Amino acid sequence: MTRETTRSRAKARVKAVAALRAQLDDRVGSRTDILGSMLAVKLQGGRPTDQIGITYFVREKVAKSELSPRKRVPASLRVGDEVVKTDVIAWPRMAEQATQVAPTIVSDGRTQGTLSCLHSTVPRSLASPARTV
Repeated sequence: MTRETTRSRAKARVKAVAALRAQLDDRVGSRTDILGSMLAVKLQGGRPTDQIGITYFVREKVAKSELSPRKRVPASLRVGDEVVKTDVIAWPRMAEQATQVAPTIVSDGRTQGTLSCLHSTVPRSLASPARTV
């Protein structure tokens, strides 16, 4: 498989997951302590995989054994024929960094704040803004 084919497939997968994101966020958002979500490369053992999924942010990670099944974020979510892998990352409370409003350079069309993250091993085409649920 050529590099261009791989890139094309990755972009198609990102678009497919992005199209399902609102629906998946609605299903997961009722669980406790979900602060937000973003499209991301799935991590396994702290290392990136070649799978695109949705990462959910929580204030504190809790062992699955301490949560009822209805409060857990499933390892994957299914919508029709699509299966989307999930990750959960602890996101501590953040302190305000600035008192002035900076001009918007790029917007994802949402009214909440956004966070974008690029990892040095992830192609730029796979980066996606986070959004608050």
